Amino acid sequence: MTDAERELFDVLLEQVIEDLPAGSLDTMPLIVDDLPDEELLSVLEKSAEDQGSICGAFQRFPRRGRSMLTPYRPETPCQVYLFREGIVHKAGGWLLDDADTRIAEQIRSTLREQIAHRFEKEEDDATKFWRAF
Repeated sequence: MTDAERELFDVLLEQVIEDLPAGSLDTMPLIVDDLPDEELLSVLEKSAEDQGSICGAFQRFPRRGRSMLTPYRPETPCQVYLFREGIVHKAGGWLLDDADTRIAEQIRSTLREQIAHRFEKEEDDATKFWRAF
């Protein structure tokens, strides 16, 4: 990914974030990178071959003494990851006439899906979850 593509992606991301309901990301760091690193691939149980197709991830960190299976509590720290290359790839790339629109929509879809995980919504329920806003 070129610096110009990275910059355009980030502009599109900022526009998407502005359109989210207020408070959607208030308590969660949003980490944006080109690709997931090896450590995150391991956590996601993915291989290096999958690296370019991963659009996003959600990670919850257990408090001391709790397991990852502990039910959701609002104070449980978590973070959202977005991966530029996976999102651009899934949207069809930069060369399409409507690339900006397609990539922005894929950013929106991925971000909403990852935020919905914070509220323990499965991927199938993410669309219903966002209709409430």
